[in-house]
Amino acid sequence: MTDNWRGRWWRGFKKELADIGPISGLAGLGAGGVALTESVLLSGGAVIFVICGSVGVAAYRSYPEALTNPESLVGQTFSPPSEIPPLTREIPYIGVFGETESGKSTLLRKLMNDTGKAKKTRGTHATVLRTNGAQPQVFVLLDGEGESPAEQSKICKNADLLFFVVDHNISDAETRISTSRKEDHLKFWKSMSTFFKDRDKNVQTIHVLLNKKDCWEKSSASDDFNVWGENLVEGIKSKVNCRDVTISPHSNFETDYISYVWAKIGEFIA
Repeated sequence: MTDNWRGRWWRGFKKELADIGPISGLAGLGAGGVALTESVLLSGGAVIFVICGSVGVAAYRSYPEALTNPESLVGQTFSPPSEIPPLTREIPYIGVFGETESGKSTLLRKLMNDTGKAKKTRGTHATVLRTNGAQPQVFVLLDGEGESPAEQSKICKNADLLFFVVDHNISDAETRISTSRKEDHLKFWKSMSTFFKDRDKNVQTIHVLLNKKDCWEKSSASDDFNVWGENLVEGIKSKVNCRDVTISPHSNFETDYISYVWAKIGEFIA
């Protein structure tokens, strides 16, 4: 029995005993005796049966849940993320969020090495993954439905590292930089920024990905798009209290850029 287990049990036991109170304790005298029979094997081999009303009920209720090693969950997806079982240690949550059709799901599929047919994201999903390298680290990757502000907000509220995916045009082939598309991203950010106030702790890092670089770099207005991205970063800094806000060009169809995202994840976890 580890010190951590003992501490968790004792804290839970004291709380349960206080919650039960004297009245329910009387009722628990009989129920507790039936519900709880704890056997303690002494060094001499004798067995003591402990049956003690409300104390027994409190001990039973406060018995800690079994904890799961996060390594054993690698490759599994949980929907909703609350389905992830209690873990033996905390692991970082990394989220990808942004306007619909910006390339979020494609990026996630690349990170998960999913070569299957693309599907529309429904609800919020959490996939347990492991970084590459000599000392791989386990983390949770969050994805939410792009058309649903409620699902996107869950990512903003829970991720430690956020990748904010924006693009120049809703099309995957058009090189023209769309003013209305940039406005869509700004409106999206404005709606999401309010949810950061509801977090239990501050988000640590937000990294903006100027996606579809393979298209927008061919536009004569590509420099203007880079400037727009920098202004977006400054706007984020003014609204959200976090350690760092950074930006980089990105393409889901160029291996170097996917590797760069992996590098950012590894750097963050380390």
